[in-house]
Parts: sequence; C-alpha cells; structure tokens
Amino acid sequence: MSIYGKVPVFDCKTDEWVVHVAQLNNFFIANGIDDITDAQRVRRRAILLNSMSQDSYRLTRDLLYPNTPESTDYKAIIAALDGHFDPKKCIYAERQKFYSAKKDPHESMVEYAARLRGLASACCFGTALEMCLTDRFVLGLDTASAREKLFREDPNQLKLNKALEVACAVESAQRIVSAGDSAELIKSEPVLYTDSRRKATASGGTRGGRARGGGDGGAPRCSVCGARSHDTSVCGYRHLSCNLCGAKGHLKRMCSKRYYVHNEITTKKDKIVKKQHNGMQNNYILEGSDRDECNDFSPINNVRDINNESRINTILCKEEKPISLEVIVRGVTLSMEVDSGSGVSALPARIWYMYFSRNLSLGESNKTLYTYSGSALRLLGMCYLPVTYNNVTHNIKFYVVENGPVPLLGRDFMTKFNFAFISLNYCSVDKEKFILSKYKTLFSGGLGTFNKYKLTLHLKEGVTPKFFKARPVPFALKNKVSAELDRLVRAGILKPVSYSNYASPIVAVLKKNNDVRIFGDYSMTINKALIIDSYPLPKISELCASLHDCRYFSRLDLSNSYNQFLLDDESQKYTCINTHKGLFVYTRLVFGLSNAPALFQRAMVQLLQGIDGVECFLDDLLIAAPTAELHWERVDLVLSRLRDAGLMLQRSKCSFFQNKIEYLGFVIDRFGLHKNPDKIKAITQARVPGNV
Repeated sequence: MSIYGKVPVFDCKTDEWVVHVAQLNNFFIANGIDDITDAQRVRRRAILLNSMSQDSYRLTRDLLYPNTPESTDYKAIIAALDGHFDPKKCIYAERQKFYSAKKDPHESMVEYAARLRGLASACCFGTALEMCLTDRFVLGLDTASAREKLFREDPNQLKLNKALEVACAVESAQRIVSAGDSAELIKSEPVLYTDSRRKATASGGTRGGRARGGGDGGAPRCSVCGARSHDTSVCGYRHLSCNLCGAKGHLKRMCSKRYYVHNEITTKKDKIVKKQHNGMQNNYILEGSDRDECNDFSPINNVRDINNESRINTILCKEEKPISLEVIVRGVTLSMEVDSGSGVSALPARIWYMYFSRNLSLGESNKTLYTYSGSALRLLGMCYLPVTYNNVTHNIKFYVVENGPVPLLGRDFMTKFNFAFISLNYCSVDKEKFILSKYKTLFSGGLGTFNKYKLTLHLKEGVTPKFFKARPVPFALKNKVSAELDRLVRAGILKPVSYSNYASPIVAVLKKNNDVRIFGDYSMTINKALIIDSYPLPKISELCASLHDCRYFSRLDLSNSYNQFLLDDESQKYTCINTHKGLFVYTRLVFGLSNAPALFQRAMVQLLQGIDGVECFLDDLLIAAPTAELHWERVDLVLSRLRDAGLMLQRSKCSFFQNKIEYLGFVIDRFGLHKNPDKIKAITQARVPGNV
C-alpha cells in the first residue's frame, strides 16, 4: 500500500501545534486513515506519537499522567495538547488586541491585512467580521494619504479586499515617487567585515591606495544628506535633526562629529584590499531611529547558534554586494559568502546533494539554528569537509540546511584561517527583540493560569465558621465596586454563590487611576483559623549573596501574580466575600490571606529550582550572570519554564540585560548592593535643622 506525503516532526519549542494538527489530518485523509474502527484509531495514535520530537513526547506524557500516551485514546491526546497549546481565550481580551492593532512601519499592506485576519480569528465577530476587519484596517494605517483616500469611500460599499487594493496602490505610488527623488542617496551604513592577516593586494593596485569607484564623482555632495543630485538649499531633509549630535540641518552620515572605522573591501578571486579610516572600533546597532539613513536594509543570512548564544549585529543594504570567497571544498570549487555575524558555516541542501551526498553521509545534530529574524532553520544534519583557501587546508564543520539560500562561511572558518576581526561592541537590543518574539505568549497581557497543581488552604481542627454581613459601600464608589466585581467574574477570578458558611466583608481601595481594588477582610474570619505555612521569604542579604561576580542583570515581574494560581474546590469556600451584590468566592489565590505569600513563594521556588543566578521574591524575579552568553542562556531557560507553567509576565515592569538594576528598593550592580537614591532622597535633601 502506497503512502501519500509524510508527517513532519512536531517540536513543541519551535512549531505551531494548530498547524501540525491540520497537517496530520490532511495526511490521514490522503491515506484513508479514519477513526471508525479501533484499529484505525490505534494507527492514528501511533502516527501522532511517532511524529513528535523527544521534548514533545515528554510534554505529552506529563500532560496525560498518570495515564500513558500509548494507553490514551487519540482524541483524548489531541484534547490534552489543545488545552496546553491553545487554551480557551477571553474574547474581550482578544478584541482589545484586535482594536489596538496598527500597521507597523516595516510591514507591507498585505502583511498588515493578514495579521488583522489572524487577530480576528479569536474574536467571534460572526457576521460583522468583514465590517470589523475593514474598519480596523483603515483606522490602523500609518500612511495619511492612504487613510485620506479610503475616507472618501462609501463605508457601506467598502470591503477589506477593496481597501487593501486602494492602500497598496497608494503605497506603490509613494514608493515610486520616493525612489525617483532619492535615486542617488547613499543608503548604506558601514558593515562589519573581516580581513585576512595574510598579505592581500589587488591585482595591479597599491596597498593602502584609494579604491577606484564609479559614480558621479564630480558633482558636490549635499551637506545635509550626502546626495549629489541636488543642492543643500533644496534638500528635503534640511529640517530634520541629526541622530548623533541632535543638531538640526544634517543627517547622521554627514555629521562632522562622526568618526568611525570603515573597512572597504573589494574582492577579485582570492585577493582582498582593505582600507582603514580614522578610529579604533565600530559600534553597530539595528534600531528604528536610523531608518532615514538606510531606508532599504534587510538582514543578511546570519545564523544564530542557540547553544553558544553567538551575537548577530550586522545589517546589509540591498545595494551592497556580499563578500564572497572562492574556496575548494573536498575538491569542488565553490563561491561562498563570508559572514562574521554567523557562528557556524552552512551549506544549502541542493549543494550537498549535488556534490557530496554520493560518498558521504550526514551526522545528527541537536543544535537549533535561527536566522536574524528569528525564524528556525530546518537542519538535515552536519558533516566535516576539508576546505582549501590560499593553499592552506582545514577541516570545517558544515551544517546542511534544507532551504538555505547561499553557502556560508562563518566565524569558525575565519578563526581557523587566521582572519582578523574588527572590535564590535556587544549589543542586546536584537537579542531582546528575539526573546520577546520567541516568548510573545508570556507578554500577551492576559491572565495566566499555573498548570502544575492547585493550591490548598488548610484550617485548624474544630474551627467554627464565621459569617459577616456586607459593609455599606460609599455611594461615590458603589458603581466602581460593582464594575470591578463584574470584571473579576468575567475574568474567572470570582464566582457568585448563593450560600456559604464563611463570609468576609470587603475593603475597597481607590487607586491612582481612580479605579478600585477589592480585598476581602480575612483578618476577621479565616486568617485566625488557617494553619500557617512556614515557608520563609528570602532576605535581601541572602538574595545578593548568590550574585557575586555577576555583571548582567534582568528582572521579570508576574502580571496579577496571586490570581494566576488556582485554588482547589474545598479551599474556595473559605475565601467567600459578602458584597452589596451578594456572595462571591475566589477561584484563585487572593491578597489578604495570611498563607498567600508562603504558598506563592514555595510554588515559584520549586518552579525555578536548579537554575543558577536566579532569585525570586514573590512575583519579582532577578536573573544575573557574570557573562553575556550565560546571562541570555539563563533568561531563556527561566522564560521557558514560566511559559510551560502557564504564567504571564507584565512587559512594562520587565527589563533585560542591564548593567545595574533596581530590585526590592535597592540598586544592584557588579560592585554589590546600594541604596536607591530615590528612596533616601527625602533624607539627603532635608533642610539642616536651625535649632535643637
């Protein structure tokens, strides 16, 4: 019996579960594997389990415990994994994300429309879907001319496809006009290159001489933007401010205060000419503030090794040709791109099959490689191949990539062949963006749910239940208290009940933003009856003792920390509150319970145990390390555990890769613990006493 297609391997760390299930169902349909008979259902289960990576299988086994995957029905396995990877979402939270969406400056109109459709998929708009999509598309545009054109359309006739067509036409017209106005603008920033320490001269040229280049060399450059096509007095950038010195009237590339090392390398076969300008090192960072200086940049084929956390800080303009070398790989002459931003060397699968697969076999690799943009590369395996350059031969480790665009020589090649690197300052912005993209579900803003176990409140024996009437709520706060109670019920934090032996009055506190926060006054009821959990909270001196020699710090803060932990059914009845709207019980851990800090601290410590350099004080997490590479490794591991546990973080209170950080009212850096100046400001700036 022939088999149509193949089932891809599902990796829970990189792949999307919903997509894998869809591919799996298509495979079943193509091969006639239904779920009518027991034999077919067993076959479905076997194919599903066999399509999992080891990490995915372990996760499935943990989710199904005490049952085993092999003894569980196929549909039950799918349901368990659906609940883990695609939990039920709050419709209002998803709609808030949808209505807050705006077009990103780097996003095309088509990509923006596709993103809106993805956001709308969980909003349950029903028959109003087309209208909502069209409205959000038009109102979220970042181009005034496109919005203005669409505002003239009849809203009753305008559909998303029509709006997309109009917006794309406006975008295309603007691009053509912009290209015509700035055809000769310099669109490249210095790019990090390498040079060989061996003697290298251009054929017929002189070392250190001026490079011959084409272009309009006779016309004077505009002192504002550097173009030769117009005079300074009519430059469209003359009213902008410099990103380097802040002065108005020129761009950063024409700033007189700018000194840098710029290596101009031209290649002709194996010959490289290097020219050095003033300065000692380059500092490169890819940020949105430089878009006016390099409007057309795109990441080069950088590869990032997730194990050794190698950095990628290079950008390449589309008009800049890549640096290539002709090398001999196992007797085959290949033109390969040299990339100092890549920690490894790589071969596309087509080249592997064309030249080397007949006599060699690939070894397995447990590494995961990512492109600059964060997309995972599919590896077929690895191999060692002899590489000859300048009559010198070394064995180089190559990773074979399924859809690799070009053969790549990374820093491992440069190190063995004695290439020199120009100093490049470490930059954490791209790494932070990668981390936030990889763990975007952690920062989605919803209410997390700790999925390891439920918390239990233990009462002393022989305790008599106490029931208190509801306290009167001030008239000015009554509507706000009612609204807050409704919000907590919608979020699943509160649950209305009609009867309870326990009832505590509430305390309503007015916050700075004029909202109210509701607490149960448990000091009058169950706090005296609880068996106190003696799990200790760490002291600041104990926390800092483990941070010796650490230079890099990150801080994480849980969103609605206590509310992310579920209480078991028996414990919920003890948390009952009595309000002007009736009785409610908390389904989750709540502030005001005397046991709450100890229960929360114990759960967090158990979750993060075994990771060095990580300290936890309730919902404030501190991650520290002596080196940048080790620091990001620890951050990645902590975020992975938090995500797997179902917890959520508050992005506005998280900070990554800091040389010093504020934690628990103190400032911590490589030199130790310091008082926070803001905390002692009132004392240090107090007026000197005039009398005794």
